[in-house]
Amino acid sequence: MENGIRSLTKALKILDSFTLEKPELSIGEIVFLLDMPKTTVIRLVSTLEKNKYLERDQVTKKYRLGTKLLCFANIVQRTLKVREVALPVMKEIRDQSGETVYLNIIENDERMCVEYVESNQELQRVVFVGQRSPLYAGASAKVLLAYLPEVKIKEYLSKIKLEALASHTITNSNELLEELTIIRNQGYAISNSELIEGVFSICAPVFNHERTVVASLALGLPAVRANEKRITEFIALVKSGAKEISRRLGYDGP
Repeated sequence: MENGIRSLTKALKILDSFTLEKPELSIGEIVFLLDMPKTTVIRLVSTLEKNKYLERDQVTKKYRLGTKLLCFANIVQRTLKVREVALPVMKEIRDQSGETVYLNIIENDERMCVEYVESNQELQRVVFVGQRSPLYAGASAKVLLAYLPEVKIKEYLSKIKLEALASHTITNSNELLEELTIIRNQGYAISNSELIEGVFSICAPVFNHERTVVASLALGLPAVRANEKRITEFIALVKSGAKEISRRLGYDGP
């Protein structure tokens, strides 16, 4: 374990050695900057290159930061911006509904919560930042899945097993595809005991300036409080909130 931690620390130091002033470095320059054995640097750089954290220029033979780090940077930048824009709207929805409101994105083929505002009720839908769930179960996940390109949806379904997580989880792929079509047509999703037994959720997509869905805005509550009148009110509230967040992100669609 200690050897692994030491290797990870050294690898991170190698990544940290790249700067705006020195975006490309040779093996010799890394050895000099970090005062590491050349064999160690070669081994770690090779591993980082293999995993796309570094890439080698075929002309200069020097290394630079790889595309994998760009993906991470995009995720962080996108998440921070959406969270910053969404939080005031989420608080307004919570204050009007009294229920938990949470914001989600896709991360590694899963729905991940990136922000939430807690309900003021004792019995409530419990979520937390970093919470993950499959993309096929629950309103907050199904919205994210529904607005992926068709090829991505089919690719996801081809490698995932639809397992029953609660009493109403959709476990048939054709039924799920029909549900995704309904979600796109009506502009929101609802779920009852799909991911967690006894939890009712309502969710709508959040678009950016490129008219791409970048997040889902969800309201969750115990199913015992989800009567028809409240559901109708909350659907309007969530759709309006998602539309406002989208507008603040530069979306100019309907």
